[in-house]
Amino acid sequence: MLFKLLTLPISLPIDAVGWIGNKITEAAEQQLYDTEAIKRQLEALEERLVSEELTEVEFEELELMLINRLREANRRLRAVGP
Repeated sequence: MLFKLLTLPISLPIDAVGWIGNKITEAAEQQLYDTEAIKRQLEALEERLVSEELTEVEFEELELMLINRLREANRRLRAVGP
């Protein structure tokens, strides 16, 4: 107990940095795996293909990446449950 009290000035900032890092990671993952955002990105991607901003190959590569993220997002949602 005394050791913990003596090291508090050092351990508290370190613990705070770890907590903040975890919160940032959670927020980033929440945005990365937001199914609605991914669906909007897929729609925007299709619009870019139609407007010829992207080639078919570019579209397919980006679409595959987004579909994989969507699958991962759905897997995470099922793991957490309702």
